[in-house]
Amino acid sequence: MLNVLILDDHIPAVNALQALIYQIDSSISIMHHTKEDMGFLYATQYLVDIFLIEIDISEGNGYNFAKNLRYIKKYEAAHIIFITANTSLKIDAYEILYCHSFLPKPLDHEVFKKSFLRAINYKTTQRNPHIFLESNNYTYKILLNNIVAIGVDNKKITFYDIAEGPKPFSAYKYPLQTVEDMLDNNFIRISKSFLVNIHYVNCIRNGEIELAGMETPLKISRFYMASIKNALKGGKK
Repeated sequence: MLNVLILDDHIPAVNALQALIYQIDSSISIMHHTKEDMGFLYATQYLVDIFLIEIDISEGNGYNFAKNLRYIKKYEAAHIIFITANTSLKIDAYEILYCHSFLPKPLDHEVFKKSFLRAINYKTTQRNPHIFLESNNYTYKILLNNIVAIGVDNKKITFYDIAEGPKPFSAYKYPLQTVEDMLDNNFIRISKSFLVNIHYVNCIRNGEIELAGMETPLKISRFYMASIKNALKGGKK
């Protein structure tokens, strides 16, 4: 379960954030603080996965809160998303505090959902190998260990699940490169159209790769052949 801390003293904004988060994943634990010192105390006592921070709060300052977090070992690379009407510190937030997103108020809900999905994909892949994808107002959990291959064709991108079969999503919303950036090192590219999970590779023969759970071998682009063989030997992709 992911833990999220919201630092904001504008209650309607907090309520809206909570509703958006629960639309994505109702199991996420959300803690809310309105004061910098109380938020910081909570962060030191517990482990927070994602911080959602307003800079301008009446009792404290969200920027200073984030700055102090970076001095704590467990939060040196913590996922920080600023959601604020104060855009004067945007450059510093990225260049000094290495925040992951800086979203202006009034908040665009779709932009927030995309940013938050990137955050939870990153955190959950670190803990458990899965990602979240949206389709038709639903959020789906994709278990990476079950995915044999991922292919893009025309307007759809398909995840080939060893247990449940093909799972198609919009290629416009999720281009192959975007999906590749979400994945761990178990996935390698074999062509412009396909990624495969190295754990399902049976063999490479005659310029094709044979995968467990897939009847038809996939063609390998010559451009990727050397990196594929290196990855299968345990080297870098």
